[in-house]
Amino acid sequence: MSEKIRSGSSASPSSQLAYIGLDGQIFVRHFPSGQSRQLTWSWNDHVPSNADSQQLTYAWPTWSPDGRQLACFAVRGETGQAGVYTVSADGVESWERAGLGDGMPIYGNWSPQADVFTVLVQRGEGQLSLETIVLAQPGHTTPLLSGAPLFWSWSPQGGLLAAHVGEDQKNSVPARIVLLEASTGQIVRELSTRPGTFRVPAWSPSGDLLAFVERDAHGTETLRLFDVRSGESAPISVATGMTTALWSPDGRTLAFGSTAHQGSLLFPSLRLLDLSTGQITPLLETSLAGFFWSPYGADLFYLSVDMQQNQLRWYRLDRTTGETTELVRFLPSREQALLFSFFDQYAYSHPLLAPDGNTLAFAGHLLETAGSDPSAPPHIYALPLTPPSTPQAIAPGTLACWDVASRPSSEEIDRKERRH
Repeated sequence: MSEKIRSGSSASPSSQLAYIGLDGQIFVRHFPSGQSRQLTWSWNDHVPSNADSQQLTYAWPTWSPDGRQLACFAVRGETGQAGVYTVSADGVESWERAGLGDGMPIYGNWSPQADVFTVLVQRGEGQLSLETIVLAQPGHTTPLLSGAPLFWSWSPQGGLLAAHVGEDQKNSVPARIVLLEASTGQIVRELSTRPGTFRVPAWSPSGDLLAFVERDAHGTETLRLFDVRSGESAPISVATGMTTALWSPDGRTLAFGSTAHQGSLLFPSLRLLDLSTGQITPLLETSLAGFFWSPYGADLFYLSVDMQQNQLRWYRLDRTTGETTELVRFLPSREQALLFSFFDQYAYSHPLLAPDGNTLAFAGHLLETAGSDPSAPPHIYALPLTPPSTPQAIAPGTLACWDVASRPSSEEIDRKERRH
């Protein structure tokens, strides 16, 4: 189904920030022009006012890798039925790609070629299903895996998915880590039947390595590096609690950390694996709630929690100098807090750093201003990372993410490193 929403300029901005307004509609802010455009509209603008069941509200927009469209979830008025939609980047058209019936959408991300969208759907109590939507064949989803929990990541070249899936009690399938073909759902390799405490299998940017946590027969958990071509794996570090690993954009280093124990949300430290030498060195010795690489890998951004003040703080670590800078203090919106809780899953699909690495976006209440009133509506903020670093309120909203089309390639990262 296609519906013309609004016409707009065809100019190509250098970067685009999509966000959800308080009315459940999607907006885009262009940088550096600062112009904003509304991409979606309630169907109430086109139908009689008593047709409440036709109204749509949108959630969790994510940019396609080519920057031409966004995928999102939409819920229809009083019926509460959800579907997966895509919206063109200029706001001219939107398409319902698949209805989900009684399913509740939880998370979705794009294939690298922007031709397939994968979505996590809750179907029934406690039953999670990983399903795909082929854009060339809209109208239905194809189930691939089921179980709980369920996390996955696309190989950088597309075609393959790495999935960490918990026990499927309905079909009596145990927990496992697998590689599967996205087009057919066929499992091409079972990596482990003893997954440890982690969420997302982490692909290296080249697509030849995967990082995941495995538990041995004695209960000891180890972060391992799996070679996709040879099928061999090697231990990196003993893991405790929840373990998370994120590759630097150039694929040369892996940042990782474990919470002090299962159930904890804070990482007491981060370490860095140098892939060329195999050496592991301390990166941060401070309690943090999440971390993200800058697009060029020169900086690492992380969140700390001030328990006494009940607030979050953004920090930037300059890897060249080792200097750490506090950026801003804030209270996150509900959606922003959820993103932080699963930051390793959202890091690539809903980036908070602009493609050039010069602006950080987040949603919530800024504590240094009148917006610190937690009863006030949350706002979308853009924080320039070059002085003066003053947060700019974009609009009232609940969640924002940058486009990824203009993110640097590994070749561009190498050229920049050689210049410096």
